[in-house]
Amino acid sequence: MLGALALEYARRRPDSVSHVILVGAPPHGDMVALQGQGRAYFEAHASPERQQRLRENLGKLPPGASPARTVMAQTPMRFYDADYDAAPLFEGAIPKAEVLMHIMGTLLPGWAARAAARPLRAPTLVAHGRHDYVVPWTLWEDIAATLPATLRVFERSGHQPFVEEPEAFVAAVSTLLRDSQ
Repeated sequence: MLGALALEYARRRPDSVSHVILVGAPPHGDMVALQGQGRAYFEAHASPERQQRLRENLGKLPPGASPARTVMAQTPMRFYDADYDAAPLFEGAIPKAEVLMHIMGTLLPGWAARAAARPLRAPTLVAHGRHDYVVPWTLWEDIAATLPATLRVFERSGHQPFVEEPEAFVAAVSTLLRDSQ
């Protein structure tokens, strides 16, 4: 969702943005559709073991579990390694629900129409992990070609390829910067 913020800023302030790097970002603002698309991709492409791990993790959540605990339980949907301990990545983070709600409630709805009205000019890297079942990379296949964008799919990554494949991610960013000069 935060990638939409980067795209919107690049559209509104094209003279102050040289490049855009999107990681695991949705290509549209319809969160209900996105959840359905992610679930369908997971059911079609995740291994039976990964699907079982997700069911087990979600089954262990207490009623009314916090969003943070729910995200941790979704590790099989978010990381190549279905047992990855993502807790250190969020340690010390202070969630700002009002910011998230602004992005989801104000920025994302209507995002596609605004994008069509003011096309993106900055060279863009759309980085996705093949094992990202939250925002499947396949959602960008046709869209990336309509932008000044390169879609890079990381084979051993989920939602955060910069964590799971840092060297390959740095190489992709370096290529974007070098080739768009």
